[in-house]
Amino acid sequence: MKHIIENYKQLNIKNKSLIYLMWIYFFWHIITWIFINIYVFKLFQNIISVLAYNLVLYSSALIGFSLMGFVISALQKNIKISFFLSYISFMLSFLVLFIFRDAHYMVFLFAFLYGFWFWNYRCAIHTYELKETSQEQRDFYSSIITAWENTLTILTPFLISFIFFATKNIGTLAYSIIFAFLPLTYVLSFFFIKNLPNFTPDKISKKDIRNFFEMDKIYNLAYFFFSSQTWNMPRILISLVSLYILKTELNIWIFQWIVWFLSVIFVLFLSHRRHSDNRAKLMFISALFICLNFIVLGFNLTLVNLIIFTLIDLIVAPTYRVSEHVYDLKYMSEINPNNNSFFATMISREIFMWLWRAFFLLTLIIFFYFNNEELSIHLKIGIIIAWIPTLLSTLFVFLEEKRLNSLSSNSHSSKE
Repeated sequence: MKHIIENYKQLNIKNKSLIYLMWIYFFWHIITWIFINIYVFKLFQNIISVLAYNLVLYSSALIGFSLMGFVISALQKNIKISFFLSYISFMLSFLVLFIFRDAHYMVFLFAFLYGFWFWNYRCAIHTYELKETSQEQRDFYSSIITAWENTLTILTPFLISFIFFATKNIGTLAYSIIFAFLPLTYVLSFFFIKNLPNFTPDKISKKDIRNFFEMDKIYNLAYFFFSSQTWNMPRILISLVSLYILKTELNIWIFQWIVWFLSVIFVLFLSHRRHSDNRAKLMFISALFICLNFIVLGFNLTLVNLIIFTLIDLIVAPTYRVSEHVYDLKYMSEINPNNNSFFATMISREIFMWLWRAFFLLTLIIFFYFNNEELSIHLKIGIIIAWIPTLLSTLFVFLEEKRLNSLSSNSHSSKE
């Protein structure tokens, strides 16, 4: 903790504000990636509706992230406007879910409005991360973000399980309380947004877009392609597996509250030991454990296996995610030779990743629609294949790092 506190003190107010904004964002996101997916499944009682909900949620990235980012760039507006636009959308999304909670299909309108907030907010956050954090800071910066995310995975389940326990005899009151409470937490963001400098991104040109797809960026593109599925689909499937095995929301939140405690300690332990020389190694080792973990669980969906899976996942998944976040920022910073054009790279990347997310979700929807197996079979199939993007995205990180090291060695030799 002494090393962590010392490193934290060295961060400037802008970096600290970004950390706080990410912490606030994770509070909502932890609830939505477990809670809302379970809520949708309980409404429709089938996995296809959950996948359709996520297809709407991730497709709204085209508007909330890419289109709005392009408009802000074209009109030469301050990127801070995204925070305020996302606030309006965030409030409306939960208002829809609260008012029309008995109209099941309104959950898809919620998905669009929430997705617009989610992606618009991420557009602003990623912009400032790329602009305000240095390569040397990013391992520690990403570790602190992930450690607090894991802390929230302890505190949030405790809070939610308490709400469900206190209202277990009053129908769906727990859902209403959560829907009403979540939007209020956004107000905390404005205490930190004011610490960020005004920033107007450069206009996006055709040259910037073409540069993103040049052949020497093939490993970057492959990494973005597969990394788009390393988080969302596994988390969706695990939330449904948890419901399938544990039966109730109360059991799920209590279970996750207990088993996620160790991950916070582990991530903090690594936070001041991570650096540019070992981040790829840590990513590779954690990716192997993630893959084996999913395969074992997929072949036998039992409570014992779920406990073992979660105990392993709580250590290796955050370790992987820290490296992934650092490489996301690194490649978005370096893929364009013009340092002021990172915004165009970020927008292009999001469109590219959406295509893959949409393709993957549509493929699963079609497969499950024409395959009338019971839920357990669908879950096993999804879990068994969920690890593939993690392993492949790690592979392309190694190939890209090897290419960059080779270029650096050749450049050094030519100078000599």
